[in-house]
Amino acid sequence: MKQRKKYFIIHKQEDFLKGRMEGLAIAAGTLRLAEGADQGTYRSCVFDSGEAQTVWNRMQVMGNFGIGTRAVLSVYAADTRIVTAGEAFPAGDVEALLKDASVSPETLDRLFAPCLQAEFSSPEDVLLHRVRGRYLWFRLELEGRPGRRPAVQGIKIGFPKDTWLKYLPELYQEDADSASFLERYLGIFQSMYEDLSDRIGEMPLHLNPRTAELEYLEWLAEWLAVENRELWNESQLRYLVSNAASLYRIRGTVRYLKELFRLYTGREPFVTEEDPEHGPGGVTVLLDTSGVRDSMGNTRSRAIRKLAEMTVPAGASCRIVELRPGILLGQNTYLGINSVLGGRQSARLDGVNAIPFTVRAGN
Repeated sequence: MKQRKKYFIIHKQEDFLKGRMEGLAIAAGTLRLAEGADQGTYRSCVFDSGEAQTVWNRMQVMGNFGIGTRAVLSVYAADTRIVTAGEAFPAGDVEALLKDASVSPETLDRLFAPCLQAEFSSPEDVLLHRVRGRYLWFRLELEGRPGRRPAVQGIKIGFPKDTWLKYLPELYQEDADSASFLERYLGIFQSMYEDLSDRIGEMPLHLNPRTAELEYLEWLAEWLAVENRELWNESQLRYLVSNAASLYRIRGTVRYLKELFRLYTGREPFVTEEDPEHGPGGVTVLLDTSGVRDSMGNTRSRAIRKLAEMTVPAGASCRIVELRPGILLGQNTYLGINSVLGGRQSARLDGVNAIPFTVRAGN
């Protein structure tokens, strides 16, 4: 019976934060050297295969490693999570020791030394066939220099051991040294085949707007001709891609205009259509812009104008009226939209009192 392959994957910020970092920082899901640091160490949490004496298969460290950088991977494994260094240090759980800031890196190295099973100086893609044990954890050391900074975007650990050597006659496995070389040689082509198979198997996830990573989501948006993609955040882009067919059916209508303005601003605009005797005419959009501000507090008028241009039919005009709450002379005031009438009160024109009114500040 064929054994099903399993993986542990570290690729999100919360995944990296489960481990312990020294001289490193995590931002946008990428592990990098901290500001001003030339070297750093990442110690992972403990991964449980669920079975004693598991022989691990493969580990991939996905990132940027170039000239002037250095990466060293140390892999630990054991059938128990309890380690001890004799009387000098009491027995402790690996996970608890990693999380205990009072335990120095030197002490961790001394405690974990008996569990060290493999080291790699080029850890981008390595076989773990020598690593045996139910629990696995690792230490990744990174070094760099100004202008040459290594970065790690993800780590993938596969188990149990799987090798194409098992498909060859037993003759090829009689000599241990020859079998080891042949196993590693076949591993080159096996890794390429497995990576390609995984990419093919994951393709439905990449083509689903709800599950696609941002890179594939932007590709889908381009493929579906979503205009002005820079206007939309990730959740808005997922909505546009998911509903592309239904939105294209109503394109050029007031309903389409309202839908896109509502998606961008979070509020449905009020739209009035002109009824011209000649020509395509146009529309007037009454828009509450109180929630559409940039970091400086300014209305994103340019973005709103782009949005208007992509929602109206060719040749039609679109006038944007930015609404503010209240009845103000010289401003756009619409009863029932950005202001309402209050109760009846007597006005006193004594130079002190103002004409009373009631303001509705938004929807």
